[in-house]
Amino acid sequence: MKNKFYFKENEPLDTLVNYLVSFKNLEAILLDGELGAGKTTLTAAIAKKLGEEKTIVSPTFNTMLCYDKLVHIDAYKLKGDLFAYEEYFENKLVVIEWSKNITNNFRNFIAINVTLETIDNEIYHVFEITKKTINKSLFIETSLEDFFVAIIENNEVTDYIIKEKLVKKTDLFFSVINEVLAKNNLLIEYFDSIYTTKGPGSFTGSRLGFTFASTNWMLHNHILNNHLKIFLTPTYDLYFYQLKTNKIYIKANKYKAYEVSKENEKISINLTDEIEKINHFDYQLFIQDTKGYLSLFKESKDALEEELIYASDPQIGGL
Repeated sequence: MKNKFYFKENEPLDTLVNYLVSFKNLEAILLDGELGAGKTTLTAAIAKKLGEEKTIVSPTFNTMLCYDKLVHIDAYKLKGDLFAYEEYFENKLVVIEWSKNITNNFRNFIAINVTLETIDNEIYHVFEITKKTINKSLFIETSLEDFFVAIIENNEVTDYIIKEKLVKKTDLFFSVINEVLAKNNLLIEYFDSIYTTKGPGSFTGSRLGFTFASTNWMLHNHILNNHLKIFLTPTYDLYFYQLKTNKIYIKANKYKAYEVSKENEKISINLTDEIEKINHFDYQLFIQDTKGYLSLFKESKDALEEELIYASDPQIGGL
């Protein structure tokens, strides 16, 4: 996700507002910057997006104003912490102007510095995200029997779709991803990272998730100037973590399975006919321990250098 947003005078702040309210676990937005640069304007736009019916006004003389969906604090003349105000925060988004004047106990917050900048003789309101303790990730698993897509905030699955025993994932891949994004009012550029596996498993499925992740990585980082990370791991790492065993069987196709063994951190993979031994991955356990599973993944610094794990040379056609 990019960290700087530019808006002309009186231009709607929709791109930034939609991003901010997309977080389900966001506790606070901390605003600092120049006087008159747009802190209260942003607060009003956020409140409107949340469905707040009352008019948002600056709380300069009141210090704190409470609304149905939002708490608005002006900390310009405050010092110390917000302990005396915290009882009003429950189940509401807290927006604090001049937040650097005080300390806070928020775990999930986004800090934004607001300034005015002149570009080509036009004045722009610039909103720069300077610190963020909440992140949004998209998890995609297409290598295995089931097709699983999840939205994750700070190691917690907030929504997901699973299509069990889906043979041809190509038929539903984009429609399922679009469904979960639309359901949560999300765009792909809202995400900080994409997690997916490298195989082995379904030949076509392994390529689907990886290609989607790597294509978006290149598009956002090299064209759209949005910083998007991708995290990868072999499919068998998920099984070893879940099953606590040193030998697993992953479905390759209707007739074959991959026998994967782990001994002293060394991995051996063999193709076998023993499809009756195929292990099934339990996504409910993944949801219950998302942090543990995500710890298996490593960030890819260059998607173009990554290789999928086919475990056997794919044969298409013949002589």
